[in-house]
Amino acid sequence: MILKLAPGIEKIAVDFLRNGKIIICPTDTIYGFSCKATDQNAIEKIYSLKGIKKGPLILLTLAEWVYNYIENPSKFEPIFKLWGKPVTLILPVKKGLFPEVLYNEKNGVGFRAPKTPFVVNLLAKLGEPIVSTSANKHGEEPLYKPEEIIERFGVKVELIIDAGELVGKPSTVIDCLDFPKLTIIREGIIGREEIEKEISDVEFV
Repeated sequence: MILKLAPGIEKIAVDFLRNGKIIICPTDTIYGFSCKATDQNAIEKIYSLKGIKKGPLILLTLAEWVYNYIENPSKFEPIFKLWGKPVTLILPVKKGLFPEVLYNEKNGVGFRAPKTPFVVNLLAKLGEPIVSTSANKHGEEPLYKPEEIIERFGVKVELIIDAGELVGKPSTVIDCLDFPKLTIIREGIIGREEIEKEISDVEFV
C-alpha cells in the first residue's frame, strides 16, 4: 500500500506496526524501514530487506521515554540537549527491554528523538519506540525519492508513506557509553563543532 503523507495517516501506520508489518516512512533525516522495536520477527525482516544478517539499528523514541530505558539517566542529562536534532545517541540500555540484536557489545542502543510531526505523532499513538534504518540495501546510497523506493521495495514492504523527495543526510551517530567522553561513529548533518557549541565539558575521542 502506498499512501501520501496526510493528517491522520499515523493511525494507519500504527495498525500496520502493531500487526508486525514493515513500513517505509519519512523521518527527520531520510526515508527509513521501520517496525516496532520490540518485534523480533519484524526486525529480522528488516535485516533481510537490507541484505544483512544482524547488527544494531537506530530506535526512534520520544525523548521522555529514554529515562525508562537507560542506566543512570541523570549522568547523561547534558547531552540530552541534542534531542530533537538529527543526532543518534548510543546509550547504555537495561537488558531485556528490547531484542538482543539491537544491543551492541557494550549493551548500548542508539536512540534518536525526532521532531518531525508525523514521527512524533506516530510514536505517541504507538506507545513505544520504532526501529529506523535507511531504506536501501546495505552498502548502497540511501533513497530520497518515493518513486525510487516504490520501484525497489514496493512489492516487499506492506506500507510506504510518500512525503515527496527528502533532501538531507543521515543522522550523526555519537557513542556516549563513556560519557563525558564521546566518539562520533558517523558524522551526518551535525558536525563536531556544532555539538561542542551545544554541550560543554565533553571530550571527543
